[in-house]
Amino acid sequence: MYCPTCLRSRFQKTFSEGLAVVITFNYATREESIELVPEDVVFEEWNCVRCRRPLHLKSSQKALDRILERWCVEDDLCIFT
Repeated sequence: MYCPTCLRSRFQKTFSEGLAVVITFNYATREESIELVPEDVVFEEWNCVRCRRPLHLKSSQKALDRILERWCVEDDLCIFT
């Protein structure tokens, strides 16, 4: 999964007030990393970290939501959802 505009594979979305979640894909290892970062702009949808354009494919947005949901459950972060 990558941004069609800048060909990057880092996406962000507002996680909770003041925090955004960033998902980065590593195609060499086929793994994703997830981090929480301070939020400077509210992102209702998944957006590219670099160009800040929304990811328009609904299937890709749903896939990112599933990754985030799985991460919250695995790391016991359900209090934020």
